[in-house]
Amino acid sequence: MAKGLIHYWWFPVVSTILALAGASVYLRVAKYYYAAEIKVTPPQAESSVLPGNLGTLAAAAGVSLARGQGSGFPLYLELLRSRAVAERLITNDGMMRSVFPDDWPAPDGRLPPPGPLHGLSAFVKSVLGVPQQPRTAPDAAELEKYLRDTISVSENPRRGVTTIRFLHEDNIFAGQFLNAVHRAADDIVRERTVARSTASVAYIQEKLQGDLMAEHRIALAQILGEQERALMMARSGLPFSADILGGVAVSGRPVRPRPVLVLGFALAVGLLSGFGVALLRIFNDTVAQPGQAIGMKAEVAG
Repeated sequence: MAKGLIHYWWFPVVSTILALAGASVYLRVAKYYYAAEIKVTPPQAESSVLPGNLGTLAAAAGVSLARGQGSGFPLYLELLRSRAVAERLITNDGMMRSVFPDDWPAPDGRLPPPGPLHGLSAFVKSVLGVPQQPRTAPDAAELEKYLRDTISVSENPRRGVTTIRFLHEDNIFAGQFLNAVHRAADDIVRERTVARSTASVAYIQEKLQGDLMAEHRIALAQILGEQERALMMARSGLPFSADILGGVAVSGRPVRPRPVLVLGFALAVGLLSGFGVALLRIFNDTVAQPGQAIGMKAEVAG
């Protein structure tokens, strides 16, 4: 076995060189992505539980209102990669030109020239009979898909911190875009809370104008104070549905692909494939040798 490996030493050498060359070509043509991250936590809010039996009294008075600010955080996380956020961001022409550099129209409304694969794709679709749609600018649905493909949300229940991550080729744009997504999601939660609390305040004030039992009036006054406090927090201009820890952090170096990992993987694949081919050749030589010896004996006897 050792003599066979020495005899076929050039197999692993050649395969390793080829694998490293392929990895080098890939690293030259690959797109390098930077990561932008924000760490968020649910906003700190005071407890909104009504003392004693005031909640029951409020219900008896004909008022049933959802209270508490903690519920805004799960909605915020869902909105980060939603159609609602996409519909807000799609109107930002400069930002969309960085998101869809090959498909977003120029200021004069003309679409960029199609890429080199567009003609091939159209030809294949025509051969297969696949219906072809006219080329148009990306819409909110495509931006929503982009958000789902490029933004990841990772929750750490033990620490109570959620990490939101976005990848892009431009590190400056990565930070700007992630911040825009965060603000859009936070604004949607804020606006919904303002609309709900405004309607609740008006409804409770109308109720308080009528004839109520003293206990019911106390319960409604308590709920009114909570709704007004929620309205004040929503209109304060501060982060509403999520608190950011330390702002947006952008990586100084690309996070994907990583040259060390790519070259290490290529080295391992080259060595393993080279030794595998060498072992196959040694096995074939070992199997063929007995047959060759029998043939030589037959020729001598003849």
